[in-house]
Amino acid sequence: MKTRARFHVIQRTPILSQQAPTRPQISLSPQLRTLLQDTRITHALLFATGVLVGLVILGWWLWPVQWTSAWPVDLAPSDRALYLQMVGDLYSYQLDPVRVARALNSFSTDAAEVCALVAETQEPGARIRLVAIAAVRNGYGCPVPE
Repeated sequence: MKTRARFHVIQRTPILSQQAPTRPQISLSPQLRTLLQDTRITHALLFATGVLVGLVILGWWLWPVQWTSAWPVDLAPSDRALYLQMVGDLYSYQLDPVRVARALNSFSTDAAEVCALVAETQEPGARIRLVAIAAVRNGYGCPVPE
């Protein structure tokens, strides 16, 4: 014997005393309301907000830039000085001008930065090594301060 499912349909009649829920209205000044009605200004504001949120949240927090394979010329000044000291140490051990020229390839051709570092360096051995790599770079070196 088959049983039939019985469904009872309840008819709902709208109650007139209840109104449909409405969105809360944001109180804006009339000048701002007329300004936002222009779609170009609204789109520009939305674009600027998206760029700002994208830069701060995505660029600085979620996926920050990590430098890899940076050139020595892109280093901070203190790191550049350390790099030049290391090139001078390399040259004092291996005496290979080709490697020094390749290591200093991203720096200026006149070795002015190396000579400025020579003037700042207090250790005599480090000065001699820096003058030697300046000589490899420009052909004549730089004057050693007394």
